[in-house]
Amino acid sequence: MSEPFVQALHDVFGRPDVWLIVFLSACYGIFVGSIPGLTATMAVALFVPMAYWLDPVAAVAAIVTMVACAIFAGDLPTVFLRIPGTPASAAYADEAYR
Repeated sequence: MSEPFVQALHDVFGRPDVWLIVFLSACYGIFVGSIPGLTATMAVALFVPMAYWLDPVAAVAAIVTMVACAIFAGDLPTVFLRIPGTPASAAYADEAYR
């Protein structure tokens, strides 16, 4: 049972191309998420056509990284500018700005 698990870990964390794609998708997710009105769902929708040409492991890693970074970055305009970046961050716009 441990051999497939170790192989999966090697496929995800042992390849430099996956690390590069994860880094680039994190930058893209933070960029898209920090623009008010653009959400993580929109970032994924814009990325899916490019994901068809990627390796499946790299594509899934990129989408997961992109969603996590875009959700995080959606709160940045709320905290710094008091402009909710996503509907979910509108609830604490007043609290975070004080």
